[in-house]
Amino acid sequence: MSTPRTLLNVPPQALALLATGIMAQMGAALVQQGVAIISLRIRANMNLDLSQMGLLSSATLAGVFVGMLVAGRLVDRRGPRWLLTRGVAVMAVFVVLAGLIRSYVPLLAVLFAIGVTSAAVPLSSSRSIFEGFRHSARGLVMSLRQTGVPIGGILAALLLPFALTRLPLRLVWVGLALVLVLTSAVFFFQLPRKWQSRAAGGQALSGILPAIWPTLLSWMLVSGQYTVIAYIIPDLHANLGWTTALGGLGLAVAQVGGITGRLMAGTLTDFAGGRRAPVLIALAFLASLASAGVALLPHGIGVIPVLVVLFLLGLGTIGWSSTTNLWAAECVPLARSGEAMSWPSAASFLGSALYPPLFGHVIDLTHRFSDAWFALALWLGLAGLIVAWLVATKRDLPRLGEAAAPLPG
Repeated sequence: MSTPRTLLNVPPQALALLATGIMAQMGAALVQQGVAIISLRIRANMNLDLSQMGLLSSATLAGVFVGMLVAGRLVDRRGPRWLLTRGVAVMAVFVVLAGLIRSYVPLLAVLFAIGVTSAAVPLSSSRSIFEGFRHSARGLVMSLRQTGVPIGGILAALLLPFALTRLPLRLVWVGLALVLVLTSAVFFFQLPRKWQSRAAGGQALSGILPAIWPTLLSWMLVSGQYTVIAYIIPDLHANLGWTTALGGLGLAVAQVGGITGRLMAGTLTDFAGGRRAPVLIALAFLASLASAGVALLPHGIGVIPVLVVLFLLGLGTIGWSSTTNLWAAECVPLARSGEAMSWPSAASFLGSALYPPLFGHVIDLTHRFSDAWFALALWLGLAGLIVAWLVATKRDLPRLGEAAAPLPG
């Protein structure tokens, strides 16, 4: 087993690629997650009901799902630079257009288009960073890359409510487009200028099929991530009597746990010689136990014990995603790695639209949050058992030789 490399002994060019990739991911996430915040203003302007407002965010998520599947093939064939420039240019046009539309249905179509084109940014960054770092450093590096998503979400939560109270809506959209273009431009200049497509010789379905396992796991594990985001504050308010502000603190602690989990998972898989699945077993079972722990929290319990449970909940339910993407890329030929990474990403966005309504439906049927948390715990535990079976049957082994190729050009 090789000694895992650290960020102290990789070339400065690779570090610059990572830093600007995080920045580009942050800009795209600011737009994606900003739609949910801006939809509050759109609802007031268009006199929408809550279901219509919810469809605004769903339209963007549906677009990302479609865009991931398309962009995954394009990034392998044409390269990250080609995909990034065209995707961001078209996305920026649609973002500006969103601020000019005054009708609901056309706005849904534009938000869907924003979602489709936004897939260019994460796949350009993940594909280039995956190939720019050798295998022994990839776990931590890919986890660091994905921190751009929560950073973008935090910036959206902090900046957009302030901007919406002081600027016309169309200028807010223009500002988002400018941030998107600027952050992507900085990343663009770090990307290799030449790209030699290797996808032409590896189009057989059998070449990509191993990615089905991390894709299935992403679809199952994302159930915890978006359920926590959607329901932990209402649960803490209803069952523990917490205020909305204190519940927000609880959600923030869970998010910190998620970021910690991603970095820990990446580092541990590097030290495990590139075996991603064993770490996913631990995260899935931790998520299952923490979900059951939330269901069992007694009324009157102190704040600190609850925050500890929520930190562990976030660590398990949010900390897995970069690991499944990396596993998918490493279990297929290098020429198909972009397409392979698009599969679990698309599955995550599909699950993000599916699981929160199901969780809410269980609550409506039983009139208890605890039953829904127990159901989630069983589902996450099943995910852990599936990964354990994959390890036992040696279906999780990456193709270390080909996956370790350096960045071209």
